[in-house]
Amino acid sequence: MSDSKWGSVGDTQNLIAMSDPEENKPDGSVLVVDDDDGVRNAAVRILGRILSGAKITACSSVREAIVKLEAGQSPSVIISDVNMPIQAGDALYEYLKSRPQLIPRLLFMTGGSGGSQKLEDFIAKMCDRGRCINKPFK
Repeated sequence: MSDSKWGSVGDTQNLIAMSDPEENKPDGSVLVVDDDDGVRNAAVRILGRILSGAKITACSSVREAIVKLEAGQSPSVIISDVNMPIQAGDALYEYLKSRPQLIPRLLFMTGGSGGSQKLEDFIAKMCDRGRCINKPFK
């Protein structure tokens, strides 16, 4: 995987190594949230190759991800799709506001279209902050 305007493999490894207060210490894992089986599985495979040895947890919904986080998982990186049914990626972001130590670990995958103006605005805001990975993956 090459460097891009969204960062490099080294940047991702730096995210994994970052530290928080002891009770929120990153556990070295990656949490991937995407409703599309193919995209989710591809992300897990790619991350597995890049970050050999890291635990990668895959969730098919925001609700499932929140359950994992509530159960105590403290991933070093959270990668979430934006446009998902039932709850979109912005719902995960809103949840993480209650756990602000996790927000710097959050990245979004996007195909560029949010469907609604609210999601379009959210995608633009997150991408402006450098928190987006474009799909499809290459």
